[in-house]
Parts: sequence; structure tokens; C-alpha cells
Amino acid sequence: MKTKGILLVMAVSIITSVASIWGYQKLTQESYVGISSNGKLPVNYAGFYDNNNAPAGPVDFTAASTAATPAVVHIKARTKAKQVTNNIPRQRNPFSDWFGDGIFDDFFGGPRVQMIPEQKASGSGVLISDDGYIVTNNHVINGADEINVTLTNRKTYKATLVGADPSSDLAVLKIESSKL
Repeated sequence: MKTKGILLVMAVSIITSVASIWGYQKLTQESYVGISSNGKLPVNYAGFYDNNNAPAGPVDFTAASTAATPAVVHIKARTKAKQVTNNIPRQRNPFSDWFGDGIFDDFFGGPRVQMIPEQKASGSGVLISDDGYIVTNNHVINGADEINVTLTNRKTYKATLVGADPSSDLAVLKIESSKL
């Protein structure tokens, strides 16, 4: 009886081991992402595989970046310091009878004056035309009093805001220069 039990455990162990090795090999087989079961490539992967359905070599973006780099610009935006008032109507201070006015004003409202310090922002943009139109992100120039654009040749120009769309976070700037 003891021998039958040992043989049964060994048989189950061998079957389990063989099944585990077979399953592991099936799961780790190299397959190319995007190749369907019929061996055809979907359109969106066509550029990344050669004619034998094998992955093509690494994609080289050097030529594209060399061509695009002169159109990329650096944008600096500055917002001047300003004083703001909250303009909340003043409520009656219930403690003014005991402590006088002024002690609890922060708790009961009233006009409060705050200073917002100068703010600076920096970002990038892309020249979209030879006459100085630039596309950038709206959050870079939003509320700016002064916008400066530096080109790849290190020349700096003052820019004016042509238009902005906060919902898509895009803005169009214009610099006064020709033949960019």
C-alpha cells in the first residue's frame, strides 16, 4: 500500500512538471505584436516590420529632428506684480462690543488687499510660418504682461498674443520679423 502511494505521488508530480514546462514554453514563445493569426500585418504596424514579418531595425529620428529643430522656440512670459482686493461685503463682527474692531476681521470678511508677486513662466513653441506666427501652450502665456521669444539663433523678439483657447491649451503668438 505504501509503494502504491509513493508511485501515485511520483506520477502526479511528473505529469504536473511536464504540464508546467509545456505551459511555460507556450506562454513565453516569442511572438511579434500586431501580427494576426493569418500572418498579415495591420496597417498601423506596417512601417515597423520588414517584408518577412520580422521587426525592422530601430527607427532613426535624426533627420526629422534636424529638420524640425530650427522651428522650435523658447518662450518666456512675465506677469507684473499686482495688488488685488477680494471685495467681499463686510459682515458685522459680533465680538466688536468686547474686543473692538480689527481683531476678528480676518474671520468675518471685509475687503482684504493682497499682493500677488511677479510671476515668470517658460515654455516652448513652434514657428508655423515665415512671417512670425508661433503656436504654444496657453498655460505658458496666460495672463502675461510681457512675452519674449528666443529663436535657435539666439535672437530674442517681443511677441504679441494673437489668440488663445484655454479649453485646448493652445495659443498663437506673433513676432515682428520676416524670413524666419
